[in-house]
Amino acid sequence: MKKFIAVLFLILSVGVLAEIVYITPTGKRYHPTKNCKGLKKAKKIIAIEKSEAIKRGYTPCKVGYWWKKEFLFFVYF
Repeated sequence: MKKFIAVLFLILSVGVLAEIVYITPTGKRYHPTKNCKGLKKAKKIIAIEKSEAIKRGYTPCKVGYWWKKEFLFFVYF
């Protein structure tokens, strides 16, 4: 039973670390969901790991990740 729990924990940990985001071939930002308003006019949407998007120079979408800025504002002030 302990081995099962350890393997399950490992699988879940890897899934959490590999966050999937969405990019376009011509864009400069990554998006949290395919339905993000920032992708409204996109003709081609590519799913990619967040770490890979960051390595390629993509930055967070201001529309899809607005809540992170708000959260940080409330934490610091």
